[in-house]
Amino acid sequence: MELQLLSSPLADLDPARWDAFVTASPQGSLYTLHGYLLALREDWEAWIVTDGDTWLGIMPLAVTRRWRYQAALQPMFTQYIGPVLAPDLPGRVVKSQAQARQVTALLAGRLAVLDLVVQQLPPGYQQVLPFYWAGFTLHTRYTMVLDLGAEDLFQQLAEPLRRQVNKARRGQLRMVPGSDTHQLESLMLASIRAGRDVTGGPGEAAFPVMRRLAAWLRASGRGGVYEVTNPEGDCLAAGIFAQYQGKSLYLAGAWHPDGQSTGAMSYLLWEAICQARQAGATVFDFEGSMIEGVASFFARYGAVPVPYVQIQRNSLPLAIRFFQWIRGLRS
Repeated sequence: MELQLLSSPLADLDPARWDAFVTASPQGSLYTLHGYLLALREDWEAWIVTDGDTWLGIMPLAVTRRWRYQAALQPMFTQYIGPVLAPDLPGRVVKSQAQARQVTALLAGRLAVLDLVVQQLPPGYQQVLPFYWAGFTLHTRYTMVLDLGAEDLFQQLAEPLRRQVNKARRGQLRMVPGSDTHQLESLMLASIRAGRDVTGGPGEAAFPVMRRLAAWLRASGRGGVYEVTNPEGDCLAAGIFAQYQGKSLYLAGAWHPDGQSTGAMSYLLWEAICQARQAGATVFDFEGSMIEGVASFFARYGAVPVPYVQIQRNSLPLAIRFFQWIRGLRS
């Protein structure tokens, strides 16, 4: 087997072939679908490991170039990304593992050429050692995931959360589909002005990306924006939710600082969970957080931490590692 690593602009590839590979792969996710990636940004590179005409692994990569340096950092609205490998060969576990290790080693070696890399691998990705051997450091991170198979999800909620949901019901709040991200952006701006940036760092720079992402989710039937409104029609909370192969994902959200006492955000997530279950989803991924308060809030729904690996490598000269441009790349 002679493997090749090809690089091509993602936009030039056949979306159907790309998405078919993603869907069949154990590492495939919403974040690696062709349309989702291009909604985030247009300049994706597609790294493809082939054996002849057969794809054995793919990896979408967003490379930012500044001066003579190249960086690949975790893009916004992707909890994890990393390599996507071909399914295991039936009945040939050892050969499948060896192939996956070879493909990962090829991708890791090419990735190590970049000057700065921070990427998060999908949960359960087994071939992490090739990254370690290529000089990457490995860090364990967590997402928070709720199993939707419980018989009574409401009773599983922490008591304070049940009270908030019931309060929202008494206040006649309701969750409705949003036509765009306008209300969500307004809530995020209000949060930012109140000293709480719920965008995770990019601030208003995230808004154009959210608009494209929400439009793609709605057009593809994979999700969209939902809002919680009071009887007067005021939007008190909003979020972007998506579905992929039995999994529902919470991508972004915000609530008005003055409306926290209404329980609107708790109600939004609860209603999204109920809707996901009714649609046949088996898990609800809150996309986790390493922040104690946020993780504790998600745990009140019964979500449990699920680990995944973040790989890092920084070969930038020491003199520029702390320059402003690095912080700029993260957005």
